[in-house]
Amino acid sequence: MSKKRGTWGTEMNYVREVIRLHYELKKNRNEIAQSLGISHATVSRILGLAGERGVALLALGDAELKALMYPNPAGPKPSTTKAPIDFAHVVSELGRKSMTRALLYQEYAKANEGSAVYSYSNFCAQLRQYQQSHKVTMLLSHPPGEVCYLDYAGMTIPIYDAITGVVLFCAQILVATLAYSGYTYAEAQRAQSEECFVNGIVRALGFFGGVVATLVPDNLKAGVISHTKRVIRLSRAIVELAGYYRLWVDPTRVRRPRDKAKVEERVRAVQNWVLAPLRNEHFTSLATLNEAIAKGIDELNDRPFTKMTGSRTERFQTERAHLRPLPEVPFSYGRWLSLKVPPNYHLTIGEVSYSVPYVLVAKTVEVRITEGLVEIFHAGQRVGSHQRSYQTGEVVTDVAHLHPRHAAYLDSLSIETIVAKLVAIGPSVGALGELFAGEPPLSEAKRRSLTRLLDLAHVHGAGELEAACHWALANNTTNLASVVSILETKVYLTGDQPRPPVSPIHDNLRHHDEFTNTEREA
Repeated sequence: MSKKRGTWGTEMNYVREVIRLHYELKKNRNEIAQSLGISHATVSRILGLAGERGVALLALGDAELKALMYPNPAGPKPSTTKAPIDFAHVVSELGRKSMTRALLYQEYAKANEGSAVYSYSNFCAQLRQYQQSHKVTMLLSHPPGEVCYLDYAGMTIPIYDAITGVVLFCAQILVATLAYSGYTYAEAQRAQSEECFVNGIVRALGFFGGVVATLVPDNLKAGVISHTKRVIRLSRAIVELAGYYRLWVDPTRVRRPRDKAKVEERVRAVQNWVLAPLRNEHFTSLATLNEAIAKGIDELNDRPFTKMTGSRTERFQTERAHLRPLPEVPFSYGRWLSLKVPPNYHLTIGEVSYSVPYVLVAKTVEVRITEGLVEIFHAGQRVGSHQRSYQTGEVVTDVAHLHPRHAAYLDSLSIETIVAKLVAIGPSVGALGELFAGEPPLSEAKRRSLTRLLDLAHVHGAGELEAACHWALANNTTNLASVVSILETKVYLTGDQPRPPVSPIHDNLRHHDEFTNTEREA
């Protein structure tokens, strides 16, 4: 009978209640089992042992009643010699990839067929006891390349202003360690923000030269939104990183430091052997601080073990082969925004506007912003992508996002389109248009000249403009003002040369003879 049901404390109270309900209240066995929350078989066994004595048993004490209910108590079983377990071999094998306790137990049982062997539960219990009494071998309990622990050190390093000497901020130290080898990476960061944390993980994986199967961070706000017994909510950036590197993120339990004992020990080592020697140094940048930390980390990893041969660097050489290869391009942290598309279907991010497909006007889209890219998503699908611009006031537009009318309007304003329209009017008009388009001024100036030339066809007619342009090309007067003058004077009809405009007479004008006389006097 289970002793966890009810609130009466002793098992004999259940026995008395079964007897009372049956003999005094005349309840059947199903009603008793349902009322007390025990099995029907247990009720039948108690009533069978009670027999005809019934209510008289209620007056007995616990010891007497127990002796009656359990007439043959289980005594110590005769000792038997069972096949011994080679725990050193078992622990060593557990360090190999994909090895399980169940498989090792099957091998142990098969190797000792015909002899008495321990049960699987007893096998596991003795294995745990052996591991606890041989702490050095517990390093092998994690398969190589399986787990990487992450945590921030409690100790910080101040970063000073190079000129004033004022403390700008205190650098946070992220520590990552591989569970199998204990090989450690550390770096200084500006803050324990999501961006710093994610970028730190990327650099740690790059330092290890491969990808582990599982990341085990602490419950940092930078990576874990909430962590209950049933639900773990990771930040969006951490989920993206896990998908990019195809790994599992399994945060430690809340307020359970033993879940990450490996990194806790490494954090203490980093503080004692890497950060403490830097306590009197004055760093003016994260770059110089990280150079000093990198040097200390190399020395820490090369430090020999105290209770076993080798070092963490040597042990890492074995683990390196079990790491999955890194992607060709490292993961890029992205900041997410949720924005509503305005009527001009351009989203303003910072001081730059980026286009969105016009069909999404008045709808909400999600924007992922990285250092070099701006991506737009709607309903889980990427609908736009732009190279990120840092030029204030710039408008970045993808032609594919434009409304058909807007696209046609912009196309009509292009220099190529205007030149094509001028060529359609006539060969001389087209030749002059191509001449305008090839001049050095900026595109906007070219566009204005070409548009003005095209407007002349609407004002004077295509034939008149063609004749005027032909005359202008023949007489090498190819600027826009000359073409306008030719159309107004219609000189192309008489064959006369256009007269240059005469400047008005005033006191500031001098005759050319005066310049000649001046040269002679000199």
